[in-house]
Amino acid sequence: MTQYEKVVLSAYTGILMCDVDLVNKYITKILGRPVFTHELNSEAIWEEIREKSKEDFMAVVAPKEDENQFNQYLARLSDISRNVSHENLVEVQKVQADILNSYTDRKLSGMEKASLYTASTIIMSNIRKALQPKTWRELDYKGFHGKYQYSEEDDTFVGVVTEGTTDSLYFSGVNIYEVESSFRSLIDDYIAMREALRQKGEDHGTEADQSSTT
Repeated sequence: MTQYEKVVLSAYTGILMCDVDLVNKYITKILGRPVFTHELNSEAIWEEIREKSKEDFMAVVAPKEDENQFNQYLARLSDISRNVSHENLVEVQKVQADILNSYTDRKLSGMEKASLYTASTIIMSNIRKALQPKTWRELDYKGFHGKYQYSEEDDTFVGVVTEGTTDSLYFSGVNIYEVESSFRSLIDDYIAMREALRQKGEDHGTEADQSSTT
């Protein structure tokens, strides 16, 4: 990896991979103004740095011949970041798992692992924000109704069961597939729990049960 590539990756990920003065000079250049140390405590300034350095970052991670493990991961992340989709939200999570496995197998250094993981986390967060529903999404399963939406505060999808029971039931997931699967699993477990309570004579039924008997 060249010195310039280390500078760009350091600026984009926030993980220092080279001389800090070189990174500061690069940040000053892309922002068009000097950045003081205290400003680097602000997430807003890092978002600006990532936005300004994104084009250089994409050029650095473009596929190259005779790639080593590190560059192969950069290429995968580059491909993922070019297409915002729920499939790629799942794919970037797979990349993160592979990165950790490669580090465990000593195919990546600690600095390389930290840089790749930070870059993948940034990409995953950007995809989630781009995919977040503008309104609640509705779900129906086995007579139960639920809804969910993206929570920017928690950086995940959160939902609640709104019909079918008077109990408070909540579910969540890091992507659209996981949150919908979580809803179905929650309902299956809830029905099984009610059945066990019913056999003990302790279940008072759900809205769906009550409406069907009236």
